[in-house]
Amino acid sequence: MVRTKFEVMEACDPLGIPAGPILSMRDIRDDEGLRASGTIVDVAHPERGSYISVGCPIKMSDCHVAVTRSPLLGEHTIEVMRDVLALDEAQFGSLVEAGAFGTDEVRPHYRTASDLADELGVSRARIDEELRSIGIPIAGNANPVLSESEYSDLCQRVRAPAREMPTR
Repeated sequence: MVRTKFEVMEACDPLGIPAGPILSMRDIRDDEGLRASGTIVDVAHPERGSYISVGCPIKMSDCHVAVTRSPLLGEHTIEVMRDVLALDEAQFGSLVEAGAFGTDEVRPHYRTASDLADELGVSRARIDEELRSIGIPIAGNANPVLSESEYSDLCQRVRAPAREMPTR
């Protein structure tokens, strides 16, 4: 007779045998109790879409802590330079020219899928279709940030005339 991990736990409990299931990621993801308690939360990310994360482990009645995504590479550079270090535009510009923030390959390009749709005058659904075709997943209503090369490739793909299927 084969039993599930939950059946084994239930059989051990009345006998006073301490037992607990080893949960898979699917078990954890689908556990309504973990979600209801905020132990597991969904986090939206502009590049990877929505993902599951551990919620705040400390729960207090008058304090709700929101779990947020990690920042993108260079996402707050301008704010840090301007607001924390109090650099003016000229100082910031000289740092950019000196290469202090990396090359274009390292520094992300901050255009999103919605920016591309607006620039090309096409629907966001068309952009999402092209993103999926080049392997960039779109989760829910995510608005992925595109690298310079992804942005250029998508511009070319969307602007290219529709290819006709060869006839036999």
